[in-house]
Amino acid sequence: STLAASARRARGPRVGVPTRRVSPGCTLSRCAAKLWWVSPKTLTDLVAQDWAEALAPVEDTVARMGEFLRGEIAAACREAGRAPDSVTLIAVSKTFGVEAIEPVIAAGQRVFGENRVPEAKGKWPALRQRHPDIELHLIGSLQTNKVRDAVALFDCIHSLDRASLASELRKEISRAGRAPRLFVQIN
Repeated sequence: STLAASARRARGPRVGVPTRRVSPGCTLSRCAAKLWWVSPKTLTDLVAQDWAEALAPVEDTVARMGEFLRGEIAAACREAGRAPDSVTLIAVSKTFGVEAIEPVIAAGQRVFGENRVPEAKGKWPALRQRHPDIELHLIGSLQTNKVRDAVALFDCIHSLDRASLASELRKEISRAGRAPRLFVQIN
C-alpha cells in the first residue's frame, strides 16, 4: 500500500528481523496483526526493557486468541454433534523461537507441532524441562536418518508414509524403549 511504501522510505531499506506489532510499544516476532520491520537499534532497546513488562500485552493477546479458537472449536463440535474435548488444538510452532512460544505456553496451550526435527531439537528440550506437561507432535516429513532424534523428542509422529520409515521407527522404538504415537499417512 502507499502508506506502507512511504513508511519504508521514511525508515530506509528493510533491515532487522520481521516482527509483528501486538500493541502500542510492544513488538514480538510473528505474534499477530501486521508485519513490521524493526531495526537492530530498536531490538537493542527492546532487549534493555524489562521482559515481563514487554511481554504482558503479548500474553494477553495470545490468551484471547486461544479463548477465541477454543470457542470456535466448541461451536463447530456442537454443530457436528461432537464433544469439544475430542478435538486437540495443535499450535504449530515451526519457525518461531522460544521467546514467541513462551507466551503461548503461559496462555495454557500444551500441544505443539513442529515440522523439522533439527529445529525442534534446538528449542524444545529446554522448554520441556520447564514445562514437562507439553505434548510435542512431528507434523512434517521424517527422514530415516532423523528417526533416533524424532523418537527421543516427539510424543506423536504424524508422517509415517513408507515401509522403510516404519522399519527404522520399529528398530529405534525397540532400542530406546520409548514409543511415540504414530499416524500412518496413506496417499
